[in-house]
Amino acid sequence: MMQCNGFRETGELFLANVWFSTYRTSTGPRLAAMVIDASEDLRNREESAFNSLLSSSRILLGAISHEICNICGAIAIVHANLARNEKISRTKDFEALGTLVAALEKLAAMNLRQAASQAANTDLNSLLEELRIVIGLSLHGNGIEVRWHIRPGLPPVGRIAKV
Repeated sequence: MMQCNGFRETGELFLANVWFSTYRTSTGPRLAAMVIDASEDLRNREESAFNSLLSSSRILLGAISHEICNICGAIAIVHANLARNEKISRTKDFEALGTLVAALEKLAAMNLRQAASQAANTDLNSLLEELRIVIGLSLHGNGIEVRWHIRPGLPPVGRIAKV
């Protein structure tokens, strides 16, 4: 089996699964190919992956939100304590407030660093072809005509490595 892109008679791009088979006849060997439009499978796979990502993101954001709420609640208590103290800068509560603020900053920075470190180089041509396959039929079905002018050989995009 081979997976490749095909074009319909209308010029519309689609994802094709092609199965090959050889056989012999009295006139010699033959090659048969069966081509199947796999665009719907690609759309379903991408939609499923997107829904999984959304679900995972919600869980992660919920956990982060819970931790941020805990930290903010602690900051509020410390702030209330400091409001009753005349020598704010010399108290342990003042130091604790600084520690809590630093923890909140680290939590936010950690999530940003993790997201940035997971970025990878992406082949724009492949990405745009898949996008064209995934949304093309839906757009066409809604009477929307899209003209794609994608220059071959676009450079990969992604995170810039720190030197």
